[in-house]
Amino acid sequence: TLVCIILTFLFWPIFKWLQKTKWFKKLADFIERKLNRSSESIDKKTKDEKNEKKIFWLKFWGVFVFVSIPLPLTGVWTGTCLGLFLGLSKLQTMAAVIPGNVCAGLIMTLVSYFFADDTMIVLLAFLALVVLFVLYSAKKMIQFF
Repeated sequence: TLVCIILTFLFWPIFKWLQKTKWFKKLADFIERKLNRSSESIDKKTKDEKNEKKIFWLKFWGVFVFVSIPLPLTGVWTGTCLGLFLGLSKLQTMAAVIPGNVCAGLIMTLVSYFFADDTMIVLLAFLALVVLFVLYSAKKMIQFF
């Protein structure tokens, strides 16, 4: 959870620096375009104040749920970056990510408690999800470049 606080303040300076480097420019631009498209699709649904509040809560609860799901790559690091890219302020991002992390911890504690005998099966299932996600992401990245 402490990573959320640190990353909230360091994310944009590091990201802007990565966009200026020779090695990471394409990757940083790809990530920014992808996340901006997602954010813009949410923003296009409204133009008045009433819907702006609705969109804020949609983004806020979306980040909370994203971090709350205890799957690989849906944790504090990714949730913090996602919240900042969606346009949430630093405080709003932390307010969504920190309780989401607590919720994910509670879910994993309950799974470990009730499925103590099957822990290895659960860990292997998570490992399989990570491998599938990495392969899928690598395929998408190769197609992009």
